Amino acid sequence: MPQQSLDKGGLLVVGTERNESKRIDDQLRGRSGRQGDVGTSQFILSLEDDLFVLYGKEDVLKHLIQAKSMYGEPLKSRKIPSFVAQCQKSIEVSNYGIRKQVFDYDTVSNEHREIFYELRNEVVNSLDNNFFGLFINGFIDAVVARSFANKQGKLEYGVLLQLLSSSGIDIPLDSELVMTRKEVTDLLRKELFKLYNSRVKLFSKKELLRLQKQLSLRALDTGWQSHLEAMEYLRQWIGLSTYAQRDPYYEYKVQGDDLFQTMLGDVCLDIVRLFFKN
Repeated sequence: MPQQSLDKGGLLVVGTERNESKRIDDQLRGRSGRQGDVGTSQFILSLEDDLFVLYGKEDVLKHLIQAKSMYGEPLKSRKIPSFVAQCQKSIEVSNYGIRKQVFDYDTVSNEHREIFYELRNEVVNSLDNNFFGLFINGFIDAVVARSFANKQGKLEYGVLLQLLSSSGIDIPLDSELVMTRKEVTDLLRKELFKLYNSRVKLFSKKELLRLQKQLSLRALDTGWQSHLEAMEYLRQWIGLSTYAQRDPYYEYKVQGDDLFQTMLGDVCLDIVRLFFKN
């Protein structure tokens, strides 16, 4: 700093308001006396500043206002510094809670992302079509789960037939039989892999691998994009669960995991449908 400026008292930093962060205020003060130079700082505040309006306690504000002797006169009180510190402390606590919530929510999304990309990379890096069996088994699990989704836990033949027919799969079923989940699963696995083995004979190994990778990646990418949108929507309204005295993070994780499993089921349904209808 020039000697002429030092002789006149150094740098004067004027702040027109206090920041939400005390750290930023301290940095501004520090600018006035860097490396041991002389200098001063002065903050000009108003009770209409956002810091006071949004985070100030109403009883303290009233006390400060009543302490003024006349309109337009600068307000001076020993309580102002402590009042500002209380407001900044409230903001820091609030911001910490927001950052922690975002981190917790991102942890759930990262778990989904790791599982998804592990599956996707397996498809991309596969040198044969063994990976396709994962999607067929996933298709069977999704069909069975949705066919037994009623409260009684009984098989809904209409749902089962609709899921199979929409995927281009024709499996003989007797609606008069009462079948358990295991029986339906075993039947689907037997018949579906029989249909699959007969269909793969229509392609060369190279053509089959290319087709299965193409169909799988298309369905995976579409499903993942839809899942991200669903998770963002869930994050926006999950805070309402606090009104029902439920933990937002717990509700977000439980419902988010359900959405992820549903997405994986939808992906398997799409892949198998595209393969048998292609």
